[in-house]
Amino acid sequence: MWEGLVNWSVLIVYGADALIYGALVTSGTLLFLIRIVFEFVGSTPRPRADAASAGPVRHVTLLSILGFFMGVGWLGLISRAEWQLRLKPSAAIAVAGGVACFLVASVLVSATRRQRGEVTEERHEDT
Repeated sequence: MWEGLVNWSVLIVYGADALIYGALVTSGTLLFLIRIVFEFVGSTPRPRADAASAGPVRHVTLLSILGFFMGVGWLGLISRAEWQLRLKPSAAIAVAGGVACFLVASVLVSATRRQRGEVTEERHEDT
């Protein structure tokens, strides 16, 4: 499987879906690492939390989208190349893993924003 990340012709043995998983692994992981480097350098913009970012849309971030792509790519590639599963079971496992990675990333980003004080509560009518 690891050879397939360097030599894409190895992935074609497992099918066209393995090539798609390989592309998601490569692009998702590379963009995730670039995002993490920018986070440490401090050159990522800090989005303001305001009324326009209220609701479930505020949990969709670049990191959660990259988490979805990485989860789909890695689990799809593992289930197809290592576990030798067919197309539909590997796709189901890949999507389920991608959704799980998306949710974990969303929760972590939300917790980080709360800790930094970037999230404002809209429900101050009671006080």
